[in-house]
Amino acid sequence: MGSIRHGVLWDGFLKSLRVMEMTPEARVHRIEGPEIFGFIHAYGTSGIMTELEVNLAPALPWEEALLSFPDYASALRFAHALALDAVEPKRLISLHEWPIPSFFKPLVEQGGIRAGWAALLLELADGHTAGVAEKARGYGGVLTYSAPAERYHKGKFCLTDFTWNHTTLWAMKADPGWTYLQSTFAPEPEAALEQMAALREFHRGRVAFHHEYIARSGEIQLVALDLIQDQTQEGIYAAIAQREALGIQVADPHTYYLDADPRWGGQAVLAARAKYDPDRLLNPGKLSSSATEKARAG
Repeated sequence: MGSIRHGVLWDGFLKSLRVMEMTPEARVHRIEGPEIFGFIHAYGTSGIMTELEVNLAPALPWEEALLSFPDYASALRFAHALALDAVEPKRLISLHEWPIPSFFKPLVEQGGIRAGWAALLLELADGHTAGVAEKARGYGGVLTYSAPAERYHKGKFCLTDFTWNHTTLWAMKADPGWTYLQSTFAPEPEAALEQMAALREFHRGRVAFHHEYIARSGEIQLVALDLIQDQTQEGIYAAIAQREALGIQVADPHTYYLDADPRWGGQAVLAARAKYDPDRLLNPGKLSSSATEKARAG
């Protein structure tokens, strides 16, 4: 949450950190600058962090909005336009293909979900919901739920309760047959829709798409935690291979190897590990035997 506005971990979130080395001396080092990348998303393989200093941004009052669309393509096209819209401050852009919205029982009970429609969950700056809803009308969007800034995160639920991997948990609660993959689609709507069409054919309809818009290094990305109804090892890895063949980058959530995630720090993590954990005592087995080769290739 918030990555559409502030970027991801690698985009300056950490200002500095203190790391205790895994040696008999147990010296503590202050880490700044590019060396920080050796500890981001590293799962404790490169050192023990004892203190973090994070960068802050000015607080804004946020309000919540749920826009419903008659089809996922319309929702995606509008979400992309909103992601690029510099006039509208936003903290969350989260898309859910039907039947995923039906899993969100609190929103169903509030009347925020339209049967058969896609749902777009938004966090917008105070006073911006009406304008965004008006822009969405041109794409067939309808405002079906909203909460003002004074109620932000103060009620029984908030919209972020249904986003990112919370979505997966709601799906598995509704039907334990669901699992998910973590992917990066083409950011442009038409290219992404082509990828989705190919995947619907591959999965024979046993797929439901869930996308989140983020900004990484200033570039808009369309990441997915798409739901699939296949929990066999053969089926999951065939699905990953199909996505990669379509140009979709996959961070495999079904393995414990850190280097199976294309976002991992590669050489930076390995360098930090060699310096601060020379005997490789931390989190053994988290990096595969081919991690060094993958880092060099990257």
